[in-house]
Amino acid sequence: MIQQNARPSNRRGAALVIALVLMLLVTAISATLIRGFYTDRRERNQSQIRVQAELLRRDFADLANREKVPSLALQTDSLDGTFRLTATENDVVVEYRDAENKLIYTGRAVTP
Repeated sequence: MIQQNARPSNRRGAALVIALVLMLLVTAISATLIRGFYTDRRERNQSQIRVQAELLRRDFADLANREKVPSLALQTDSLDGTFRLTATENDVVVEYRDAENKLIYTGRAVTP
């Protein structure tokens, strides 16, 4: 009689273990997908910042060459961050800082 009662208990224990393993597996897969999503999003944003900075640097270099000024500085603010551009006689520096003033991107180029 004791053996008959032990079998359903063992089955319930095994079912519980299987359910816990499946929940752990689903959680691990979900965490991996979410992490991949945020990584992709961050890389896309950084790529967009690099493109914007390069375009600003080119335009700013053209402006500095046209105006023939020894040095020129510009800062553009947005909700996401700040672009700072500085031009001297032979180079242009672009810097992007996020809303917390953390340096995200720096680019430098020699002007012709």
